Amino acid sequence: MRMKFIETIQIKNRQFQNIHFHNQRLNLTRQNALNQTDNWQLQQLISIPETLTDSVYKCRVIYAHDIQSIEFSSYQIRPIHSLKAIHNNSIDYHYKYLNRDLLQHLFEQRGDCDDILIIKNGLITDSYYCNLAFFYKKNWYTPAAPLLKGTQRAALIEKGIIQEKNILIDDLHIFSKVRLFNAMIEWKNAPEIPIGQVFS
Repeated sequence: MRMKFIETIQIKNRQFQNIHFHNQRLNLTRQNALNQTDNWQLQQLISIPETLTDSVYKCRVIYAHDIQSIEFSSYQIRPIHSLKAIHNNSIDYHYKYLNRDLLQHLFEQRGDCDDILIIKNGLITDSYYCNLAFFYKKNWYTPAAPLLKGTQRAALIEKGIIQEKNILIDDLHIFSKVRLFNAMIEWKNAPEIPIGQVFS
């Protein structure tokens, strides 16, 4: 079966958010995984429907060698108050694959927690759907080796809001809190969880 990929883009006030980073990741995926040499500009390939208001919407683009589908839906942040640490040393999600079966399998091991903290070879990576940032003293640090380098993550690093750092699960206790963010969850709205709510 041919491999498929996905980009999930936030639309707010009828404008694409962080579209530069989505184009960058999509075209890198197309080049490295699909051997395509042309560059797509998603804002030229997607028409925002007239029915969309100024609220926040999710634009879901599924693609392979060409675009398979484009879907729009309203979006609300899912409440997250606790995380369960799940270890898996073989997981690979460095491209944004449409198939998330292994991630789903890990998510189903969360027990009573709202989400998971995925640990690979002792290093903290991501949650089920989000990149992470951990607070220490006055700074926010994001894992240097996430499962997926998110577009919001790239924008926050470029702005100097977060810094990359290898974060061992054994060092989790030195941080006071963690934030979960992705293309649909802006930094200012990101769920913030005390480290005490991360369970092993």
